[in-house]
Amino acid sequence: MRRNKKLLSTVVASALVATTMAVPAMAADGDTIDVGVTTKTAVLKVSVPTSMAIAVDQFEMADVGTQIHSGEFEMENNSGIDVKVDIESTADLKATTKLAATKAAVTADTAGAGEAWLAVAAQTGSGSYADGAATALKDLSEANANVTTFTAGSAANTGVAGQTFYLAKASTPKYTLLNANQKADFSYAQFYELTAETAGDQAALNVLIAAGDVYVATGAAADDQELTLVPKGGSHTWATGEVYYSVAASATPKASIADAHTELYVYANGDADAAAGKAAFRYIGNLSGGQETWSSTDITNVHIKYDIVGITQTGYDKVKTNCTYGLYKAPIVDAAPSITDANKTYTAVADTDVTVNVSLGSGTLKADNISSLSFVNPTGATKQVSNTEYSYADGVLTLKGSAVNGFVNSTQATRDYTITFDDTANTTAKFTLSK
Repeated sequence: MRRNKKLLSTVVASALVATTMAVPAMAADGDTIDVGVTTKTAVLKVSVPTSMAIAVDQFEMADVGTQIHSGEFEMENNSGIDVKVDIESTADLKATTKLAATKAAVTADTAGAGEAWLAVAAQTGSGSYADGAATALKDLSEANANVTTFTAGSAANTGVAGQTFYLAKASTPKYTLLNANQKADFSYAQFYELTAETAGDQAALNVLIAAGDVYVATGAAADDQELTLVPKGGSHTWATGEVYYSVAASATPKASIADAHTELYVYANGDADAAAGKAAFRYIGNLSGGQETWSSTDITNVHIKYDIVGITQTGYDKVKTNCTYGLYKAPIVDAAPSITDANKTYTAVADTDVTVNVSLGSGTLKADNISSLSFVNPTGATKQVSNTEYSYADGVLTLKGSAVNGFVNSTQATRDYTITFDDTANTTAKFTLSK
């Protein structure tokens, strides 16, 4: 009996060893699965004009206060997602037409022939261009947040103005069928080809939905028929009389859709959000009285280029607070006045001006100007620099040669200068001058 127990123990131990040895071999068995990656593309439609009129209105017959008159470039987002619209306006100018940075520069009596201030004014609400105290087009200038001034372009005799708009998704997303032989005559839309699928029951429909987006129609295809989108992985109850379509992964260019096409396409066609899904702009400008006659030969054309892309809800949420009726303006960062080259020591040379790059700051901390310039002499006394010995303009402080010459002839090897700015905080900035 004892011998049998020993034999049984040996058999069990041998079985355990065999089992343990077999586990690694089983774990090494496996296979690979190839998973294809597809791109889920949103269906877009943004309504924009197909034409626009602009005229040189020298005598302000259409709009008092602006000598450039144009129609309105209106946009509305009919898509089921938020979109970003980048607009670039390029004006073709006569060789003698020169762009001014400010409205005041061309309305002044000293303005010369050929000087023009051109700008794009965006609406701040439906039908309104008001911005602060400026409630009418005639009151707008480059100082208004909804105005973008044309600047010299990279090509000769051109001016450019760029704007960015963010338009909220349609308040009621809808999808529409572009039927066979129906023209794709929209200014901007993305058309995706549809394929009618055979789905005779719920199980077959479920397979279609698991594979990709499905568009559902009630009845045979018809012009402007409204479709229901069932996103991939969603659910829909099968019903007799419904037609189910799968959709292409990429859009078909409008130019590739013939007037007599037999294919079916889907495009977005929702109701634009009245407050955040619409935007509009027009052109304004003023012309120098130093030129007696202005015409379309001075400003010959304006080209409008627009790029439209869909964005995520998260992306739109980040920028929407900086949008006024769609127009985006980057938030102004509060920054105190400062010396741009903070660690630089400037060298004084006899009879040579010294220039220092200065920032007046931005936002609520921005200064209006430089109120004084001073330095500390060898005895420790603070000395004011006469305002005839320095000047400030366009971010550059110029210490004139006469003042520098006086420093070169002095006993000081270095001077620490303090700039005091015109602002409520009485902010200062410093720079060092050496021989």
